[in-house]
Amino acid sequence: MLRIRKNGSHFMASVVLTARLNSHREHEGFLLISRDVSDERKFRNLLEVAPDGVVVTDQGVSSLW
Repeated sequence: MLRIRKNGSHFMASVVLTARLNSHREHEGFLLISRDVSDERKFRNLLEVAPDGVVVTDQGVSSLW
């Protein structure tokens, strides 16, 4: 979900919305928790476009990761 910070900038967030109940199990309101997932999303996108392997050559020795 796209959210807006107090300074007006936008960020991607994971949002959890839960009903808040009192001791008599009556509805009192809602609890909303937002967690910034912008960096996680950016790194996930980088992994999707990254090559499947990397070849490193140093002094005639090749390694494949």
